[in-house]
Amino acid sequence: MPETRSPRRLEDVSHLFLTKRESAKGAGLRRMEAVVWLASLDSSANRAHMAAGLAHAFAANASCVSLMEVCRGLPNIGYYFGMEQARYLAPALDRHALVSGTWGGAIRFSFASNLSVFERSCASPLPAAAPHVIIVAFPCPENSRGGICFPALPAAAAILSENGSQDLFPDAVVIAGNGANAARVRGAAALTREVAPQAMVYFVSRGAVAAPAEAEEHFDYPEGLRASWARRTPPEEPWFGDIAASLSQLISQKRKKGVIRAANE
Repeated sequence: MPETRSPRRLEDVSHLFLTKRESAKGAGLRRMEAVVWLASLDSSANRAHMAAGLAHAFAANASCVSLMEVCRGLPNIGYYFGMEQARYLAPALDRHALVSGTWGGAIRFSFASNLSVFERSCASPLPAAAPHVIIVAFPCPENSRGGICFPALPAAAAILSENGSQDLFPDAVVIAGNGANAARVRGAAALTREVAPQAMVYFVSRGAVAAPAEAEEHFDYPEGLRASWARRTPPEEPWFGDIAASLSQLISQKRKKGVIRAANE
C-alpha cells in the first residue's frame, strides 16, 4: 500500500533531476526536462486549481514550467492565471479555440477543449538555463472509449519540449480523485499503466477514497484547501510544494536506477 511521506523542501531536491546534461549527439548541453501528467477525475475547478498550484510550486523554485490543460468546463487555468473573461471563456464557446499566456516570466501555459488543437501551439521562449517541468492536465475518461485519448498524450506533450522529442512520456502521473468512486480510480490507474507503464503513479484525494494499488504516493487534500471562484491567481499553499518536492525526489531516484530514463531518450 502507498504511504504518505513528509518530503524534503522542493528547493532541497529539485536540483537532483532538474539539471543540464550532455546531449546524445555530444553537441553540448540540453535542458533537462521532467514530465508530469495530471489526470483529474473531478470537476474543472479542482483540475485547474491543482494544475495552477503545481505549476506555481515548481516555478517558485527556479524551474520554468510549460503547462497544458485540456479543459472541459469552467473554470480553467486561464481563470486562475488572471486572464480576461473573453480569453478564458474562449475554449468553452469554441471547441477549436487555443488560448496561451505566461505568468511571472517562468510559467507558460495553454488551454483548449480539444487535444488536437494543441498542434497549432506556438510556445513562447523559456528562460535561459532554467530546468523545465512539463505538466499536462486533462479530464480522465471513465473508460478507454471515452474522453481523452491516452495514447495521443505523449505526442501532445512533446509539443512543449525543447529537446526535439516526437513523443514525451510522463515521469509521473498524478491522479486527482476527490469524490471519485473506487471503480473510476482503478480505471484511471489501469489506463495510466497501459500507456505509460514506467511512470510513477500519485493519488490525491479528499475524503474516504482508497488509493489504487498502483499508487506509489498518496496525498490528502488539506482541510480548508478548496478551489475558489474568488481567487484569480495560482494557489500558493505549501501543500503544492510538498507534492512537487516528492515528485522531484522520486523522479531523481528512479532515473538513477534507469527505471524511467529510457522512455524519453
